[in-house]
Amino acid sequence: MDNYIYEITESVDFVEDTGSIKTYGIRIYNADKKIAGRKNESCRVDSISPDYPKIATFKQMLEEFGLYPIHLRDVVEDFLSSQSF
Repeated sequence: MDNYIYEITESVDFVEDTGSIKTYGIRIYNADKKIAGRKNESCRVDSISPDYPKIATFKQMLEEFGLYPIHLRDVVEDFLSSQSF
């Protein structure tokens, strides 16, 4: 069984009207597979939301369901379409 790790990523994006804004995303990688000492990054989606608590709750949900990395982009799309920012 694969041992996936779910992490929150942090980025700084530029928004024309407001300037720089910190946003958060999700990275999922397999902790059992390492390449030359680096984390084997299976999937990463940056800049999902500037709302850290919302992303932390989303990450917890992904962990509870054991989401496979291949499904991350679709689940992020569904998450964004169900949220109002």
